[in-house]
Amino acid sequence: MPGSRRLRIAWVWKKRPPLYWSLFVVILWVCWMAWIIGPYFFNYVTTPVPNFTHSHALTVGGSVRYMNPLLWWCYDKGGWSCGALLLCLILITFYMRDRLERVR
Repeated sequence: MPGSRRLRIAWVWKKRPPLYWSLFVVILWVCWMAWIIGPYFFNYVTTPVPNFTHSHALTVGGSVRYMNPLLWWCYDKGGWSCGALLLCLILITFYMRDRLERVR
């Protein structure tokens, strides 16, 4: 698109990014992929009958399935987890802004 090059603003780290920032990026990417792809695997990780390890109910395709409490927490709080990780990355980047440089 004509003129779009003028609006492109890129920021890069002067040296390597901090290790914890890189780890947050990897965790955020894994969290996004699990949140997006996770519902396709519900039939494989849930059971139709509740038991000790599968105690939380979930409606999948019109039937009730039961899943692990940890998996249920990740499914229920996935959006908040991804948002919190993204906010942490933004805050770290803002705090470390003296280590960034603008590239055109």
